[in-house]
Amino acid sequence: MFDIGFWELALIFIVALLVLGPARLPEIAARVGGWVGNARKIVRNLRAQMEEEIAVNERKPPAAENNKPADEPRRKTDETG
Repeated sequence: MFDIGFWELALIFIVALLVLGPARLPEIAARVGGWVGNARKIVRNLRAQMEEEIAVNERKPPAAENNKPADEPRRKTDETG
């Protein structure tokens, strides 16, 4: 997803350990994990909604084919006078 390798992840962990300390690191990691999980859920739902809308639009015929020409009511009024 972010294309982070092992060494980059290890460096981030070491810096976080030095900055946050060993007591707060698990709490912060759990919070960040929750945010990442929520973000993935939102992206998954958005993708599903977009795919559903695309499928619905592909099934519907275009509106121009369903409707009669716009000048048809004018022709009928011309015929009746």
